[in-house]
Amino acid sequence: MKTISISKIKYVLIMVISIMAFSCSPEDGPIGPMGLQGEQGLQGPAGQDGADGQDGTNGTDGQDGTDGQDGTDGENGADGNANVQVITKDISTVAGTFEDVPVSQLTQDVIDNDVVLGYLKASNNDLRWYPLPSVDAAGLPFNVSVFISMNFYSLDFRSQQTNNATYSVTAGELDTLKVVIIESTSSTTGKKVSKESVYNKLKSAGIDINDYYAVCDYYGLEY
Repeated sequence: MKTISISKIKYVLIMVISIMAFSCSPEDGPIGPMGLQGEQGLQGPAGQDGADGQDGTNGTDGQDGTDGQDGTDGENGADGNANVQVITKDISTVAGTFEDVPVSQLTQDVIDNDVVLGYLKASNNDLRWYPLPSVDAAGLPFNVSVFISMNFYSLDFRSQQTNNATYSVTAGELDTLKVVIIESTSSTTGKKVSKESVYNKLKSAGIDINDYYAVCDYYGLEY
């Protein structure tokens, strides 16, 4: 067996150290190509919902506004329970002691159930309406009695001076006759009511049925 000399061993060690020194150089080699992208991992489980936040504090109620002022009450309207007709007749040619004035609206039903009012205007007074029947009316030299029958409103003339004797009017002495028919029917029930109830309503409303203008105003009629 041959003996390795110490000088050879030293030589070998020096060579090994030199090789190691060159292999540890700070200059790295070029970067290799990028590897393939790995597969996407499985999605993790959803996290738990967070706790609800605390409700906010309710705001303060606003102050109530001031109440408005009540409006003025309107005037009372005409009686809603009545359907009113006004029939106007020219009687300027009437002459004699008695006259049947034709009024076709005077049916038997009207005579039996409704209120019929009459007013007369003489030719010597353009504004005043005398209620019928008329007794001792200022401005008229005669009284007037009334008879109501189907289709007729009849006038009977009597003297104021000679113990209610017949009085003969002359043509042109009279001017106009107004016949007002107030139907006795309730607008709320559609049923007939008594004549007396119509009279009572007019009276309670302060309406004088002898005043033609007051009746017209109450029912909203033209003069």
